[in-house]
Amino acid sequence: MNWTHAEQSVLAELSAITGRSVAVTDRLEADLGLDSVELAELAARLRERCDVELADLLRSLSVDELVGLTVGRLAEFVTVSQAAAAR
Repeated sequence: MNWTHAEQSVLAELSAITGRSVAVTDRLEADLGLDSVELAELAARLRERCDVELADLLRSLSVDELVGLTVGRLAEFVTVSQAAAAR
């Protein structure tokens, strides 16, 4: 499958954090079981490697959207944020 750079980055970071294979359809909490410490680690990794602030995405989500947040949605956020920063 052809992954975007953002998808590759997000998949790699989440795989490193969880120690398992990750799919774009996985939900951060329900499927990957990310806890607050792992979410903070993910935020730091994305800030360092992708120059994006995960908190910006999380603040924009409703509780239901936050619970259902997928790897793919996170990758989309990274792509959009990087494109906006490049302008």
